[in-house]
Amino acid sequence: MKKKNIEATAKIDSISKVQKEFALLYPFEIAPVDGSIVAKAKMKGEEVFATVTSPKIELDGFNVEKIDIDAHYNNELLTLNKLNMQTTGFEDKRLNKKFYLNKKGKIYLGEKRDVSLDIHPNILVDLKGTKENLKGNFSIKSLALGHPKYGDVILNTDINFEQIGKKKKITGTILLDKLKILYESKFLDPAHDSDVVVITKKDKNKKKDDNSFLEDTYIDLSIYSPEAQYKTKDIRLQFVIDIKAKKEFGKNLGMLGKIHEINGVVEQAPKFFTVVDSSIVFRGLKEINPLLDILVQHELPDVLISINIHGDANHPKLDFSSDPQMPKKDILSYLLLGVSTASLSAGNGNLGREAELFIMNQAARDLAYELDIDRIFIKDDGTGEGYAVQVGKKLNKKTMFVVESSTEGNSFILEYDVNKNIKVELGQHQKTVPSQSIDIFFRKKFK
Repeated sequence: MKKKNIEATAKIDSISKVQKEFALLYPFEIAPVDGSIVAKAKMKGEEVFATVTSPKIELDGFNVEKIDIDAHYNNELLTLNKLNMQTTGFEDKRLNKKFYLNKKGKIYLGEKRDVSLDIHPNILVDLKGTKENLKGNFSIKSLALGHPKYGDVILNTDINFEQIGKKKKITGTILLDKLKILYESKFLDPAHDSDVVVITKKDKNKKKDDNSFLEDTYIDLSIYSPEAQYKTKDIRLQFVIDIKAKKEFGKNLGMLGKIHEINGVVEQAPKFFTVVDSSIVFRGLKEINPLLDILVQHELPDVLISINIHGDANHPKLDFSSDPQMPKKDILSYLLLGVSTASLSAGNGNLGREAELFIMNQAARDLAYELDIDRIFIKDDGTGEGYAVQVGKKLNKKTMFVVESSTEGNSFILEYDVNKNIKVELGQHQKTVPSQSIDIFFRKKFK
C-alpha cells in the first residue's frame, strides 16, 4: 500500500438529482439542497492530497458559494491549506459572510491530538495534548449566524475543554446577542414534527457503554441573551435568557436559572392577549420542569381580564381575575365570547357573531397549516350580517398576495412590509362598485 499511487475524481452536477436517484432505491425525504461538487483525491503511499470545490450550493433560503477546500494528510497530521466559502442570499446582510483560514489549519490524528484552527471571522480552536490528556479552548467573537426559517443571532462563545482519561469537562460561557427565534411547530404533538427528536422510554433504557455521556462528561455552561425575541405570525415576545447548563459526572444534565422579563403579544384571532413581565424558572432538577410565573392580560372596552399561570410546566395552574371584579363564569364568558353571562342570557345579538368569529378563526388557523397557506382569516363584512374571508400566500418574506371574498364580491390585495413599522396594501376590488386602493399602515410599539 505504501508504494501505490491512486488518483480519483468525483463529480456531482446536481445534488438534488442524486438525492432523487437514491430515493428510488431507498425512499427518504429529499433535503432542499442543490448544486454541483467536484472532489479529487490523490494517494501516494500513505500520503493523501484532497480537494473539494463547488461554485454554489443552494440551501433552503440561502446559498454557500465559492467552496474551496484543500487538505493534505501525512504521518498522522491533517493540514488544511484552504477552507474557503461564503454565505449569500440572506435578506439580513449581516449573515452574508466570507469564511477562510487566517493560517493553515493543523489537526493531529495520532497519539498527539493537537488542533489549531484560526478561521475568519473570529473563530478559534486551540487544543493541545494526547488522546488521554487533552486541553484547549473554542472561541467565537461577534459572529452573525442564522436561518430564514429558524431565526438569527450574534454568537459569542468562550468554551474550555479538558479531557483526562475518559473524563471530559466542558465549561465556559455562551452569549446569544440579539437572538431572534422564528420557528413555529405546526403540530401540537411534537412526535409529528420532523424538526423535533422525541426520546422515548425505550431509548432511555438502552444499555449505556463505559464511555457514555452520562458517566464521563461534566458540563458547566453559562448561557445569556440580554434581548431575545420570539416572533411568529401570531406571537411577538421579548425576554432575557439567563440560565446555566450544569451536569456532574454520572448525573443528568440540568438547567438552572431563568427566562425573565417576558413581555409581548399573543394573537388568537380575533382576540389579542398581552404577556406582562413574566418569567420561567429552571431549578436544576433531573427532569427539566420549570416553574411558571406568567401574567396574561386581555383588555376589553369595559373590563381588564388577568390570567395568572403558575405551578410548573407539567402541572400548570390558572387563576382568573378582572378589573372591575367579576365572578369566574363572567370572566370566562368575556374571554370566549366578549360579553358577560348577563348579556348571554339577554340574547345580545353581537354575542353570536363574536362567538362565531372566534370559533371559525381557530378552525381556520388549523386549516391554513394543513393547506400550507399563510393566512385564512374570517371577519365581519361590515354589514353585521355577513362574513369576509381572507386567504393569503406569501410570495417572499415581505410580500403577501391576499384574496378577500364576501357577498359583495372579491378583492385582490398585494401586501408589502416596507419595514417593521410600515405596511403598504395595493387593492383591486371587484365589487358592486369596482375600485382600486392604496393603503399605508403605520405601526409603532411603545415600551
